[in-house]
Amino acid sequence: MLIDIESKKIHRFRDNLKEGIKILEKADLLIGHNILSFDIPAIKKLYNFNPKGETFDTLLEARKLWPKIIEEDNRKDLIPTEFRGRHSLKAWGHRLGEYKGDYEGPWNKYSEEMMLYCEQDVHVTFKLWKYIMSNI
Repeated sequence: MLIDIESKKIHRFRDNLKEGIKILEKADLLIGHNILSFDIPAIKKLYNFNPKGETFDTLLEARKLWPKIIEEDNRKDLIPTEFRGRHSLKAWGHRLGEYKGDYEGPWNKYSEEMMLYCEQDVHVTFKLWKYIMSNI
C-alpha cells in the first residue's frame, strides 16, 4: 500500500505486490517511519528491490527535530504515559490525533483487517511527514 503525496490517492496492491514494488522503485521520494532500517531492508530480502529516489525517514527526522519530546509530552499531557518521550508511529499517531490502531492477526496470510491496519499506518506516516515538513 502506498499514498501518492501529490494526489493523496491510496494505492492498494492486494493481489499484485510486484506492481507496487515497481512503483516504489520508480518513485522520486519514499517516505516511511523507520523506512531505512526496516521497510527497505525487508523488501530487499523478499524482492529484487532497487529504489531510485530519495528516502525520508520520519523516525530519524522526528528524533532530530524533537530530541526531548518527553518534556513537551509531559507539559501538554495529551498522550498516554506509555507513549511519552517515544518516537514510535503509535506515539506520533496520538500526538497528531491520527491513531495508528492495532492488528493482532497473523502476518503470514493477507486479510482485509491487515489491509486496514496498513492503510492507517500510511495515513499516520503521511500526517507525520507533513507535520515534520511544516517544522523544518
